[in-house]
Amino acid sequence: MLSLRRAATLRRRIARLPVRQAPDLGDLRVVAWAVAATARLVPGASCLTQAMAGQAMLARRGIASEVRISLPRDAAAGLAPHAWLQCGSTILLGGTQAEARAHRTLAIYDCDGTTRGAA
Repeated sequence: MLSLRRAATLRRRIARLPVRQAPDLGDLRVVAWAVAATARLVPGASCLTQAMAGQAMLARRGIASEVRISLPRDAAAGLAPHAWLQCGSTILLGGTQAEARAHRTLAIYDCDGTTRGAA
């Protein structure tokens, strides 16, 4: 859907799914593994497509998550936006906690369809 430039449509579909349950570590691992495994087979699967696919899969399971868009704090790294999928304080897709600390958050996309700026 993202390859067809329909990110807003995907976000609306995710927002319609009821999010009720606390995350189970097993569900989080399965979703992270499934997205990463599939991304290896999909040409052009970016960090954003992976994060949004993971968010949709979690929402279908009733689990809330956030897609975070960030830029490296180090100006020498240039303009290299990155997307992360987080459930609470757990990063599921996008990298490690240390790598996340080296970035500054620009926007957060909640699974209920709201968008927040950096805190």
